[in-house]
Amino acid sequence: MISSRKPFDGPKVTPVNSTTFDWWYFDVVDKNASQSLTVAFYTASNTALAFLPKLGSLNFVHVSGILPNGTTFKSIIPAIDSPVRTVGDGSSGSWEGAGFSWKGSPSLDHYKIKANDASVGYKGVMKLKSAAPAHYPCGPATRGISEEVVPGVGWANAMPDAEGEVEFDIGDYHMSFTGYGYHDKVSKVHFCVEIHVFQLPKLQQNWGSRAFYDSVGTWYWGHARLGNYSIVWFDTLDPQKSEYVSAYVSKAGKALTHQCSGLKVRPTGENSTYPPVLSTGSSSGYSIEITLPEEGKLLVEINYLALATNIGREYERYIGNVSGILNGISLGHGAGLWEQFKVKESW
Repeated sequence: MISSRKPFDGPKVTPVNSTTFDWWYFDVVDKNASQSLTVAFYTASNTALAFLPKLGSLNFVHVSGILPNGTTFKSIIPAIDSPVRTVGDGSSGSWEGAGFSWKGSPSLDHYKIKANDASVGYKGVMKLKSAAPAHYPCGPATRGISEEVVPGVGWANAMPDAEGEVEFDIGDYHMSFTGYGYHDKVSKVHFCVEIHVFQLPKLQQNWGSRAFYDSVGTWYWGHARLGNYSIVWFDTLDPQKSEYVSAYVSKAGKALTHQCSGLKVRPTGENSTYPPVLSTGSSSGYSIEITLPEEGKLLVEINYLALATNIGREYERYIGNVSGILNGISLGHGAGLWEQFKVKESW
């Protein structure tokens, strides 16, 4: 998978078959890590992504998040069709019959995700304004760069960081906040294994050339804002326990690195077994070490505040606080969203 003249955020697998998949992922996490919203558009079979339910359609939208009171919600909404068009490097898509769509600018500067699904109760908009330049796993958004984050799985990170705005109805609840946004096309598990219509109580772009489990044994992925630094990390083990990493750091909108080396992500505190297995519980947090080409070593600690969504024992997505030190100097505190995926009983 080598980048070409084709649009950066356009479809990567056409047509999708029983072992391939393609998706577009968007999220916003509140600046205080008190709430989040994620919307992901999929074209995939449940043989390519093994946990998927049999929906009768290859096209579906996964919506998930957490409210300030700690209530989580998640839904899979099947679609009839999934046309995607491109202008410049940007993409726009409509998952017809699901009530969800997105529209991106040619330069990847702006994205708007809209929902109007009366049957499930989702209605509203997510707006993203880019705060950091796009990249591939090991380099900038240019031709001739490897798109693989792990063999068989491609990743194109159109918005490593963004100014996010959410106005979204979930049933009778109105979610309204600003925060740190993100958009990619990459082979991460942003799906849910159960079809669930959210109800408020009484008071979680990727693509792949083969089946997901043929490429991934476990991984840690996430993004965070820390002062004027934007950080994205990917630390993955394939089924044979070979490690693949990708680290991205920008400062005040200027990329400092997009590298496939010099990154180490490890769980900390409770349930910090590495590599994790299916019986491993939620860790208290993670430590991240990034060796920057010129600026030195960046040390980041992320601490889990809330579980935003999960897929059984295999997948968990969190929101929480982030702190960092660069060459011994504190960068203060921020917020982020991250995930852990594990599929093996033992290594």
